[in-house]
Amino acid sequence: MFIKAWFVVLGACAALVLSPSATGRGQSADTSCLPISLKNPVGAYTYTVRIEAGSVGCGLARSVMRDAADWPPGADEGAAATGWHCAVGQAPTSWAISCRRGGAVVRAYGPVRERDPWVIAEAQLRIGLLAPTSSGGLVLKRIRMRSCGSVRKWLEADYAGANGATLTVGEGRPYACANLGLAPQLAVWRVHGSPARLVEFCAPTGCSRLWGDYALTWRERGLQIVLLTHGLSQRELLTLAQSMTGVPA
Repeated sequence: MFIKAWFVVLGACAALVLSPSATGRGQSADTSCLPISLKNPVGAYTYTVRIEAGSVGCGLARSVMRDAADWPPGADEGAAATGWHCAVGQAPTSWAISCRRGGAVVRAYGPVRERDPWVIAEAQLRIGLLAPTSSGGLVLKRIRMRSCGSVRKWLEADYAGANGATLTVGEGRPYACANLGLAPQLAVWRVHGSPARLVEFCAPTGCSRLWGDYALTWRERGLQIVLLTHGLSQRELLTLAQSMTGVPA
């Protein structure tokens, strides 16, 4: 990383933690951007990001901060911080990272330990995950990063309800590793403008709409998303699908 930007280390460097494309309209000074999160061997951490001078897009600002915060140095091939002069601080009451280029100043504050399992998963996978914001009373039980043949970046999240209902969310880039078999197609919905196939999911116990065994699959942002349900109605499934939003990390 030190070949990509000049760094001045202020104080002893603790183990730092911390890319989407560096595009977007310029933001005015004193602008808050979405946070960034990074995962390293000691955990996942999140920084808040601010543009404090100059006209810089939040996309570029976040990429520069993520690149500058990467630890150990040179751990990835990111080049967003090329041409920026960055300083790393340690005082908890001030910024953690400050980067300058011309009249632009971008700073990151924190970091704080990240607890959200979806954010931690996105910090590790970097595939643009979407998470349901409406769970319909279901509780997230676990998130697993899986591999399937040549597919390396694939996630599976399991939800369950007190009434026995379950939801499994599978996401992969470019594809999720899910085989729905020869399940009957029931409908084609629109989820965030994309066509989504609703099928009657045929589990080992057989196909039964009576038990709310459905699968819904669509593509969005280069991901394939598959929702598998048990004990949920079609309306509940559609509500869950439409509630899915990008995970900021």
